[in-house]
Amino acid sequence: MSTLVIVNPNAMGGRAMGLWRKYEPHMRERFPGLSVAVTPKSSDVPEVINAALRGGAHTVIGVGGDGTNYTLVNAIVNLTDRDPDLPIPNYGIFPIGTGCDFATARGIPKASLETVERLASARPKPVDIGVAQFTDRDGAT
Repeated sequence: MSTLVIVNPNAMGGRAMGLWRKYEPHMRERFPGLSVAVTPKSSDVPEVINAALRGGAHTVIGVGGDGTNYTLVNAIVNLTDRDPDLPIPNYGIFPIGTGCDFATARGIPKASLETVERLASARPKPVDIGVAQFTDRDGAT
């Protein structure tokens, strides 16, 4: 089973890449065949994920904060909704960011060796994804 890690180098005020490099060797030990993509622009994320899933990746892990999490989850949902033959990957987050509310709420520690071990031993659990639709004052969508 192959794993794609997508690193947002802009996370944590641009310090995410340096911190990720500290943990990357440990991730490679725990995830043989690990692929790493650095995506400075969120618009690059769907293409990177699409290529990885078509190439056999079964797991996607985001390295960043809440913005990275938002971008990756939405890219996965949009890609797999448009192409039902595309496998839905397991998803994990390696929280490095200013805000990591999703990870904190799930009890995932910020960037540490414990984070690496939790990801390596994690069992997939379903998480609801909501869609909010707003209307203007006249009730139009």
